Parts: sequence; C-alpha cells; structure tokens
Amino acid sequence: PYNFGDTVKFSIFANSTRRANWDAPLGRANQYMVLPIRSLSSKGGVISSIHCVIEKVYPIKYMERRGETDFCFRNQTAHYMHIEHIEEKNDKMRDDIITSFEEDEDYSLKAMVDELKGKQLNELEDGEDLYYYQKLNPGDLMTAHQERAFYRFKEKKKMELEDEIRGKIYNPDFSKLFKIRVRDVSHFTIRNRVPKDDYDSNDIAELTIWGGDEDTMDLLKEGTFVQFTKLMINEHGISSIRSLSTLRSTDVQMLKEKSYPILKEYPMHTFMKPRSSVSLHNMNSPLYSNIEIDTMAYVLFVDTFSPELTIYALDP
Repeated sequence: PYNFGDTVKFSIFANSTRRANWDAPLGRANQYMVLPIRSLSSKGGVISSIHCVIEKVYPIKYMERRGETDFCFRNQTAHYMHIEHIEEKNDKMRDDIITSFEEDEDYSLKAMVDELKGKQLNELEDGEDLYYYQKLNPGDLMTAHQERAFYRFKEKKKMELEDEIRGKIYNPDFSKLFKIRVRDVSHFTIRNRVPKDDYDSNDIAELTIWGGDEDTMDLLKEGTFVQFTKLMINEHGISSIRSLSTLRSTDVQMLKEKSYPILKEYPMHTFMKPRSSVSLHNMNSPLYSNIEIDTMAYVLFVDTFSPELTIYALDP
C-alpha cells in the first residue's frame, strides 16, 4: 500500500534478529534483545544489546582526520601538545595576514589620494571613495545615503579579511575515543552456574567509544557491569577478539542486580580475569610475546627527543 520508491529500504541485521517463541505476540518488543558476544557475526550489522563486565579501560586517545584515508592517533598528552603547536602556528599566520592586509590598505590609500584630490564630500557616492575619503579626512559628517554606502564597503573589506584568514588557518578535525575490553555476562543466570577459571576469548570484545561525554565515562570503570544498546561490529578486526564500536544512538546503562541476582553470589574474579603485573625481567619469556601485559616499574628517564617515546625503567 505504501510506495516510497527506491529511496527507502527495509534492513534486517543478523546481530539484532533472533527467532521468536511460538507464543510471542506480534508488534514492538518491550525491551532490547540481549545477545551473547560469542554469537555476534562480523557481517551481522547493528547489535541490539549486550550485557558485560568491564575488564580493562584504556587511556583516552584522539584521532585527527587529515584526509579521506589519512588518520593520526595520539594520546592525551601528545594531543594537547599538538593543539598548542597548531594554535601558535595559526596565531602567526593570522598576524601575517592582518599585516599584509594593512599594507595593502596603505598602498590603496596612497593610490586614492590623487583621485580624491579636490573633491568635496558631498560629491562622493561610491562606498570605496567614501571609505578612503574618511581615512584621509576623519570626522567629516556624511549623509544617511553616504553612510549606508560607506558601511557596506567597510563590511565587504572585513568579510574579505575574515575569508582569507578562514581559508589559510588550519582547523583540525579531531575525534575523542575511549577503548575498553569487556566480557560477556549474559549467560550468568541462576539456572546456569558460573564456570570457574573459564576465560574463553569468544566471550571477550574490545569496544571503541567515540566522543563519549564525561557522565558516560564516569560509569565505565573496571569491574562495572553495564548494558550497551545499539552497537556496531567491525568487520576487519586485527586480533581474534571481536571489535565493536558505538553509534550515535548507542545507550549505556548500569546493570541492575535484580536482572542478575547471581552477581551478588560470586566474587568479582569469577566474572573477570584479575589483572596481574609482569616484571621487566620476565618480559623476555616467550609466554609474553605478542600479547598485552601490565607492568609496574620505577621510571628512570623519559627520552622525548627520540622518534618514538622511549622510557628507561627498573623493576621495583
């Protein structure tokens, strides 16, 4: 009955679709369908909802878009240093443009001296003539018609200066992003006892949160049980762990204990693998090659002049 042409399409995402019970009523569901992380497909599109515990919160990063395919990622310290460098460069560029504009104004004023020589103010109607006449004879009173022409030309000169500054000043395109590692808890119910020492990588995902506000980030602490609604799965993940990211419509809420009473019955290490520190001496072991580790050490020296930030440290 409805003809929308070719502009409207009805899409069903595999990661948001499951077979309903035989006695389920038709119509809109009252709540989002919670899906286990291990069931998500890399090509399944938007994810309706996941319930998880936050295992690790990574430092804030900033992404600068410098072209269609050119991106640069920086940590918070490097980002602030880069912003300061850009502001200094833009201030110098702005001062150079204004100086050049004032020099052109002086040159134009000298060129108009001979043209305006001997003319009276009441003879002038053109905005440019009135503009330079006022510079040569400040304080002379103009008619209402002359004032309108004068201010139109003055506003035009101001817009030309602003357009030149806007065209040469660099305005970086930054996006703030947070990254967390989460573990699925949707299968931890009263009927399904919590497995001990069962840390299957299929239940783990890395979630990238784009431009999260401060209130949202205050919720995302390690060991917090949360519900994410409307996520996107990334098709090209580098590691074997699933990679997810937020959308504009993504919602974050704390998991209520009444939804998972079993959360109160078991200690936290049952649901998430405790983080342990690896000594610098043991890092040479093949067990820690090509994996993410945490360490504690005394920082002896930070070399900021090397191409890559180099830290010299000692085991405590």
